[in-house]
Amino acid sequence: MGRIRQNEERDWCSEIVNKKLGNGGDTRFWLDIWVGTRPLCQVFPRLFSVSLQTHECINQVGEWRNEEWYWNFKCRRRFFVWEDELLTQLMEVIGEVIFSRFDDSWVCAIGDDGGYTVKDGYRFLSDNFSPVIEVVDSLCRVLKRVWKKLSSIEGHNLLLAIIATMFAYSG
Repeated sequence: MGRIRQNEERDWCSEIVNKKLGNGGDTRFWLDIWVGTRPLCQVFPRLFSVSLQTHECINQVGEWRNEEWYWNFKCRRRFFVWEDELLTQLMEVIGEVIFSRFDDSWVCAIGDDGGYTVKDGYRFLSDNFSPVIEVVDSLCRVLKRVWKKLSSIEGHNLLLAIIATMFAYSG
């Protein structure tokens, strides 16, 4: 997703669009990236393999009690002693996360305040993927005259004639 050129290995879309965690209702606990840079199933594969909640959203892996969040992990079996250490590490990773009562949302890093406009998107794509074209002054003057001509009524009529001709020859 997000690749414009075949030889580009960079996934620019995931670089600029991020999930903002709210109540965890639209974010899968193990499979989505919501803490760190990788899904928890990759960071803690052993815990993931014994979980009964592999596809559950965050808000289904815990609950609010008296305005405080409590985790409620369900597993196929009791943890081995060495897996308890993994659970402790997991709790350290997710323990600092602050939830809200608002829905999860997506934010765009190229817009102001996480918002997105077509102008921002166009500017980002142009800056990152458009080839650099050097235009000489004489070409600029010619293009300016052509644009003025096309923006006039005669230019409008000329464009309509060109379009009509294209349709006549295409079918």
